Amino acid sequence: MDLSQFNFPFDQTLVAKHPVHPRDHARLLVLTRSTGDITDRQVKDLPTILRPGDLLVVNNTKVIPARLWAKK
Repeated sequence: MDLSQFNFPFDQTLVAKHPVHPRDHARLLVLTRSTGDITDRQVKDLPTILRPGDLLVVNNTKVIPARLWAKK
């Protein structure tokens, strides 16, 4: 694996520091498989988006303020 593939410019202001309030206003990226369209929605929109048979993947991991120092 070439680690340089993970070096890319991005806007630091877009990195979430705290959960959004209210929580259902969190951003949600939606892929419509039949068309390939990708839309930016909110969690509160889920009831109108999901259909029977859809797959919902939930990431419930927590982010902790930690740093791992290493030497190559």
